[in-house]
Parts: sequence; structure tokens; C-alpha cells
Amino acid sequence: PTVLAHDDRADIDGFVTSPSTGELEAVMITAARSELVAVTEGGKRLQDELARVRETLDGRREDETLTVVATSRTRADDLWVVRSDSDCEAARFYLHVPYQAQSKRRAPRLLLTARHELESLPLSPTVALFIAARDGERLPAYLTRPTRGVG
Repeated sequence: PTVLAHDDRADIDGFVTSPSTGELEAVMITAARSELVAVTEGGKRLQDELARVRETLDGRREDETLTVVATSRTRADDLWVVRSDSDCEAARFYLHVPYQAQSKRRAPRLLLTARHELESLPLSPTVALFIAARDGERLPAYLTRPTRGVG
């Protein structure tokens, strides 16, 4: 068998294919955080576009926990629904027109916020840690500290 993708840090827990050809473009791994890993040129192009969307959505917050994934793409790959996830805010879904020339680029349009009730609450970032298991494997663990001091 041919190995299409492998990562020593974690198991592959998802994949992305081209909407027009069905070709594998990238895989998702979750070591400390979910990460898209390109396996073809199409995957690299997808990865670059999602990085640009992330930069647009992050603005000046510099939220290290913000991840952006394409949840749906048209067969022509000219319209996407993207989801932004962050430890510090509820997930949001946007409509995005990808691969536009710099002069024509528009910010993704907000469609909806999941768990709207979280928008007014202070949420804290999660720190990824690894715990050594008895068998030598590294187990991921996550620590969230309160936003306000205790006591």
C-alpha cells in the first residue's frame, strides 16, 4: 500500500479532497491543536488561502488559538463556508470567496455564530500540555486558567 500522509506527532483525524476531482489535498492532524497539512499543490493553495482568511479574521487580537477550516466548498471551488474556532470566542461561520486577486479581495461575510450566548462572556485560552504515559507515549492535555483571579 502507498502511504499518502503521515505525521509522527499525532494520528490523522480528517482529510480534505478537491471538490471537483476528489483528489486528496490535505490531512488534518491534532497534536497540540488541529492543523491542516498539505499533501499536494492544491492542498498548499488551500492552506495558504485559509491562512489569509485567518489573518483577516484575527485582525489585531493576535489570538494564537484561532483556527480556520473550510467546512464546505462548491464543486467549482469558488465559494466556501469557513468556520473559525477559538478558545476565546464562540465558533463563527462565514461565506468566503477564495482565490481572489488582491485588488478584489473582500473579507469573509459572517453567516452565524454558534452558541450566541457565549459572545458576552469572557473566555480563556487553553494551553496544550503533554503528559508522559507509562508506555512512553505522550498524551495531550489541556489547561484553562480562569480569566479573573480567584480569592
